[in-house]
Amino acid sequence: MITGQIIRGQIASGDFVCLTDEPIKIKSVEIGDKRPNDFFIGLILEIKDQSNVSPFLNKLKGRNLLVLTATTVN
Repeated sequence: MITGQIIRGQIASGDFVCLTDEPIKIKSVEIGDKRPNDFFIGLILEIKDQSNVSPFLNKLKGRNLLVLTATTVN
C-alpha cells in the first residue's frame, strides 16, 4: 500500500501507477481519516515481485506520483 493525497484528477481501481518501467495496477483505493475534515488516500497495488519495486517506494516519500487511467476504445 502507498498513501498520500490526490493533488488533482481522480483515481480508481483498475488505474495504473508508474514506479518502474512496468505500470502497476491499482487493486483498490481506500480512504483514511487523519482528523476531522482531513483524510488520506491509500492505494492497494497488485505487485507480483516486491523486490523490484521496494527501492522506488522508498524514494517516493514527499513526491508526486503519476497515475494512468485505463480506457477502452470501441
